[in-house]
Amino acid sequence: MGEPPHVARQLLLGDLATVYAAAFASLPDEDEEEEEEGAMQPKLGELSTSDVTKDSVHLSWTVQAGSFDSFLLQYRDAEGKRQALPVDGGSRTLIVSDLLPSRKYKFNFYGISGHKRLGPISTNAVTAFPEASSVTPPRLEQLLVSEVTPTSLRLRWDTPEGDFDTFLVRYRAKGRGPAQEVPVPGAQRSAMLRGLRPGAVYGLWQGEETANVHRAARTSSLGRY
Repeated sequence: MGEPPHVARQLLLGDLATVYAAAFASLPDEDEEEEEEGAMQPKLGELSTSDVTKDSVHLSWTVQAGSFDSFLLQYRDAEGKRQALPVDGGSRTLIVSDLLPSRKYKFNFYGISGHKRLGPISTNAVTAFPEASSVTPPRLEQLLVSEVTPTSLRLRWDTPEGDFDTFLVRYRAKGRGPAQEVPVPGAQRSAMLRGLRPGAVYGLWQGEETANVHRAARTSSLGRY
């Protein structure tokens, strides 16, 4: 003899409730699912600069979670063109060179994971001013004339600052032909000019491309010598 109808319905509803309860119990919690997905996706940390020079910047970065297959750095050069530098996934530093002095650069940094590009993290850097030259340019002073004869005279000069590789003495009698040239080693501070005309006025120049001094001198007359 079967169960009464109302008892059969109660048993059927009870069985369905048990099935649904078991099904819902097997589903993962939403928060747990999100946490698992977040743990699997790598995450970039911070991008920072150091050792900034007039033409280069040292970049370093951190990875907060996971690992990346590679990285990509983007910035604009002096002409405004976008530059892209690929970086190995195991690296954490990069030196960007061939920059212009005293210029602000913005760097955007991406992490590459599979087919995804994550980021960017960004930072700015201003390259340094060019350093002023500490080398003092050489300087000539005091072109002096001594030991004057009818056909010769001695030139002396001083170099209070810097050194010269060589000197070049030019001289010419007033109104007479092209200038004559006498090369002089850089260590010397005097030169004897010979074969001059008695009683003539000479224009004298001494120096090189970076500096020069000049003056006039007259050789003595034959009767006075």
